Amino acid sequence: MRHLTDGLAEWTLSEGTPIEQFLGPALHQGRQGVRWAVVEPVADGFAIAYHLGLDDGGADLSDLAALPPLDPQADDTGGVVARASKPVEALSLAAELFGAGHDEWVNVGEAVEEYRDYVHYARLPFPLGHDAAVHVVQRIFAAESDDLVLGWTVAGLEQQTGCAHLGDLIFHAAPEHTAEEIVDHAWNCRPIEL
Repeated sequence: MRHLTDGLAEWTLSEGTPIEQFLGPALHQGRQGVRWAVVEPVADGFAIAYHLGLDDGGADLSDLAALPPLDPQADDTGGVVARASKPVEALSLAAELFGAGHDEWVNVGEAVEEYRDYVHYARLPFPLGHDAAVHVVQRIFAAESDDLVLGWTVAGLEQQTGCAHLGDLIFHAAPEHTAEEIVDHAWNCRPIEL
């Protein structure tokens, strides 16, 4: 079992051991990357760190920290963004801030295993073309992957097409609409500017 239950994640933190979570794909200024979070016990509570690394396809798959920063202007991949006084607060804050799943935390050093799974099963071509997107949606329709890989794949599709509701279309529009119709919609979708 790779993932820690909520109770085990809280216990691990309370015992003074950090935990981490691979969060999936990220885009920044036309560059493809990945996101991950770390919750670490510190003297006054728990530090919640958020990281963005460049995923250029030639990356070292043995260490997330070895990835160069996604933002070419940054000196590193990220760092502490919040603090909490209790483990449960730290986990809730990570969920609120960057969508960390309560049941997707792992022991330190194991998030790289999920990065490897992402690279092998969910990383999309970049930039993603229309035909490739149709093929990806067809794979999703065929239910060829587990929920975690499926989530990373849909997140990558939404990021690359700019269609924030693409996941809803995929999961609720079938079988009335084909993969091509869904991708055509996504390709014409424009985010609302505030």
